[in-house]
Amino acid sequence: MEDLNNTFPTLLAISLTINAVLIGLALYGLSQIPKVMKSIIASMTRRRKDSWAASKLKSADIVFLGDSITHEGSWEEYFLDCQAVNRGISGDTVQGVIDRLPAVLALEPKKIFLMIGVNDLNNHLSIDKLKVAYEDLFDKLNKDAGNTEICLQSILPVKDKLHFGLGAKNKDILIINSFLKTQAENRGFTFIDTHSLFVNGQGVLRPELSNDGLHLCGQGYARWRDAISQSVQIDPI
Repeated sequence: MEDLNNTFPTLLAISLTINAVLIGLALYGLSQIPKVMKSIIASMTRRRKDSWAASKLKSADIVFLGDSITHEGSWEEYFLDCQAVNRGISGDTVQGVIDRLPAVLALEPKKIFLMIGVNDLNNHLSIDKLKVAYEDLFDKLNKDAGNTEICLQSILPVKDKLHFGLGAKNKDILIINSFLKTQAENRGFTFIDTHSLFVNGQGVLRPELSNDGLHLCGQGYARWRDAISQSVQIDPI
C-alpha cells in the first residue's frame, strides 16, 4: 500500500504532463489553421489567375465577379443566350477584387454581377474598414468601367455559427447590405437584393439551400439564376 501511495503522485504528474502536452499541441494546431487556409487560398488564386491568363477570350457580355459563392456557380451554363464568364475566386476579398479588376475590365463586359465581402467579415475585418475598402473598389469602377453596368448584389446570409472561427455574422451582413444599397443608389449601380432570396424567418441562411451554412447547393443557384435572369438580358444594339 505504501508503494502505491508513493507511486500515485508520480503517475498523476506524468498524466497531467501528457495532457498538458496534448492540449498544447491541439491549441498549436488550431492556431495554424488560419495560416494554412491563407496558403491554400493564395495557391488557388494563383491557379485561377494563371488559367485566365491562358484564355483566348477577348471580350464577354457578362462577368460574374466575386468569391467562392460566385466561383461555384456554373454561370456559362445558366445563361446560354449570352456570353457569360465566371471570375469568382474562392476566399477572395474586396481588396482581391480591386487587385484583379484591370483584367476583368479588359474583357469590356456589358454587365458585371458583383458579390463580394463575406470573406472580409469572415476574416474579422471591421465594418468601418470594410466600408473604406468598398468605397475604393467603387471609385475604381466609376472611374474605369463607365461603359459597364454594375449589378451590385447584396451579401447572402449565413448560419448562426460558422466553423473554423469564421467571423461573418448576420447582423453585420445586414449593416453592410444597407451600405451597399445606398452606395449603389449614389453611384448609379443596379442594386440586386440577393440576401432576401436566401434568408429564412430566423434571419439565417435557409438550411435547405446550403450544406455548410455559407455556400449554396444546386437549389440555391437555381433560385439565384431565376431571380437575376431578367437583369442578365443584354439589350440589342
